Amino acid sequence: MSLPLLDLDKVLKVHNAALAYTVAIQQIAAANGENATTNLVTRGALSSLMHDIACLHRAVQALCGTGWACAAPVLLRTMLEGAMSSR
Repeated sequence: MSLPLLDLDKVLKVHNAALAYTVAIQQIAAANGENATTNLVTRGALSSLMHDIACLHRAVQALCGTGWACAAPVLLRTMLEGAMSSR
C-alpha cells in the first residue's frame, strides 16, 4: 500500500485558511471576554495558551518548510501537552 501523494500547494492553502480561521475565532473570543466580569483569570489563561499553541503550530510549518522537520516533533509534543493541560 502506498501513501497518497498530496499537492503541497493545496495542502498549504487549506492549512493557512484553517490558521486564519483560528486567529479569527480567538479574536472574537477575546472581544467577548473583554466585557466579562467572572472567570477573568481562567479566560486570560486559556486565551494565552491557545495563542501560544497557534504560534507553535505556525513555527512547525515554518520549520518543516525550510527543511528542519526533525525539530517538528518536539514542538508538536509541546503543543499537545499545552492543549491537554488546559482541559
